[in-house]
Amino acid sequence: MESLTSSGQKTQVVTKLQDLEELYFQWKRMDKVAETILKTVAVLEDMGDKTSAGVCYANLAGVYLQMASEGQAEKVDEAEANFKKALEVIGDSDKRRNSYLLGSLGNIYLNKNQLDMAWEYYEKSLKTMQELGDLLGEARGYANLGNVRGLQKNWDGAQEQYFKSLELMEKQENRPGIAQQCESLGDVFIKKDEFDQAEDYLMRASDLYEAMKEQGSVQEVQNKLMFIFSQPKYLESRKQQIRETLQKPEVEKDSKLKLALLSDLGNVLFMANDWDEAGEVAKETVAIHEKSGDKGALSAALGNLGSILMQKQDFAGSEESYARCIELKEELKDQKGLQDLYSSYLNVLIMGGKMENAEKLVKKSLKANQESKNTPGIMFDYRNLGNLSLQKTDWLNAEKNYLKALEINTQSGNKAEMAEDNRNIYNLYLQKEDWNQAEKFALKALALSEEIKDYRNVCADCRILGNVYVEKKERSKQEVYYKKALESSQALNDPKEILIDLRYLGKFNMERGYREKAGENFQQAFDLSSKLNDKKEIAEDYRNLGNLAFSNGERKEAEQFYLKALELTREVGDFMGAGQDFTYLGNLKFKDYLFEDAESYFAQASECFEKTKSWTSLIKFELTVARMEILVSRYDQADEYISKARKIAKDLGDPEPIMKAIQEIEKLKDSVDKK
Repeated sequence: MESLTSSGQKTQVVTKLQDLEELYFQWKRMDKVAETILKTVAVLEDMGDKTSAGVCYANLAGVYLQMASEGQAEKVDEAEANFKKALEVIGDSDKRRNSYLLGSLGNIYLNKNQLDMAWEYYEKSLKTMQELGDLLGEARGYANLGNVRGLQKNWDGAQEQYFKSLELMEKQENRPGIAQQCESLGDVFIKKDEFDQAEDYLMRASDLYEAMKEQGSVQEVQNKLMFIFSQPKYLESRKQQIRETLQKPEVEKDSKLKLALLSDLGNVLFMANDWDEAGEVAKETVAIHEKSGDKGALSAALGNLGSILMQKQDFAGSEESYARCIELKEELKDQKGLQDLYSSYLNVLIMGGKMENAEKLVKKSLKANQESKNTPGIMFDYRNLGNLSLQKTDWLNAEKNYLKALEINTQSGNKAEMAEDNRNIYNLYLQKEDWNQAEKFALKALALSEEIKDYRNVCADCRILGNVYVEKKERSKQEVYYKKALESSQALNDPKEILIDLRYLGKFNMERGYREKAGENFQQAFDLSSKLNDKKEIAEDYRNLGNLAFSNGERKEAEQFYLKALELTREVGDFMGAGQDFTYLGNLKFKDYLFEDAESYFAQASECFEKTKSWTSLIKFELTVARMEILVSRYDQADEYISKARKIAKDLGDPEPIMKAIQEIEKLKDSVDKK
């Protein structure tokens, strides 16, 4: 190199420097790449080759951007400076490169949140693309302008730019571009609360991503659709639309149309957790299919009815529907349908306490799937055997079967299912209270969820890890994962998921004694639930604000919050929530030694839990109150609560964990009584 320079062979020097630059690039030594480009620029400028020097400035800016993306944030300013140098040198001599440089500067200002500057450079880049007649470049330019308007929260402006981009993408039949702009328009319509429009564009985007086999993008769009489908405003609007259509005379004459509408209404009611009406719609659908004799359609309708009855905790009715459904699917030899159905039927049998029948069902399914070499079916059967073993606290066989399912999914490379298997295993260890093993498998599940951009499960896995670190008393890690869960729920843009994570952080901060931070978290959650106008969620936030006030010694404020929560839970018929509210009010009075008032609240809490048939919650409540009574030497009252817990446990078959908890309370009573 030195000999070439000394002999004035500058062209050869440039060639050698470019070769050296390529080598450093391959070695990922970006600092050396930048250093080499600077040497090349010096030689080119000495040669008077301004155009080539301008290209080098652009390349150098690109290198600095890459370094910035890898953690060297200060390199963004150097990238900006070099893009400007390149722009100054190249000018209008190369319009295409000029447009690229303008667009790159727009990207930098967008990331710096200097939105007016970003708009200015994107607009200049767009005009150049229009002069060149580059329709794809023009379409991308409009998309960039849409991004700026979106960050400015100017949704109408963003919509206008994305529509222009979509129109040009459609003219060129550019599927990736069409999908991206449809997704962007879906995002805008979500912001505008125009959920029907959002659904249309996101469904179109999902179909295109599916056709292009871009599963990560499909998952992201599906998450957005699930958010739409969970919105009370959307669900209420859809219910009303479908009901009105069902009333039309022509619908009654067209059985196919009526069935399609009933199916849509059933789905909407299911999403809205409106189980009573959903059950009526499902029964009507079953009756229509029974008359028509369409066994395939009848089996599907019975499956839906079984799912709804399971949600209503009508396990006998659910079991009957699933049994009829399975019989029809076996007759139709619908193996895939049976595979999906067995898991649901199994859950009903387990929840109904029919463990023997459940085990027979799974073993029968496993044998059939092994004979037909149905690998997905075998995998589900191993999972179900794991679930059964878990219910019997047979930890060894539970893990063994979950690992067999994991092995099958690993061999097929199905990362979503691999993550689910790891979740099953960490759930096992959570029940065993083996926090180290739970942590190990939760981290594996989280890594897979992040890899496939399954943000909903990223949230779930992070929350579990946060809870594990609570048990391990590793506070710094608790905060890390609760915050990570919040970041993921915000990426999902799902308010209900965001609410969960704000509350987790609030409780974490309250337990740490960071009361101001806890107050901020709980208030943010309250503001969000109020915006959603979801009374059940608002009640939960009043409850949390009440707990914070109670921990701050503000008894009157706490009582007011609990009473506000109770008013809402009664209004919406949320007996589980009302049970919690009565419990908290009882605790408040109990702490003030107002035992008569406390017992009145506790009696009402017990009634609420009974109405929900949530026997586990009721036993937990009875034992919690019993412990409180023991600690203030009210032994007769404690015996009453323990007796109630024993009666419920007997009806449930005296489950080992519950009996163990009862025995521990009795030991506490004996030890306190002796003192």
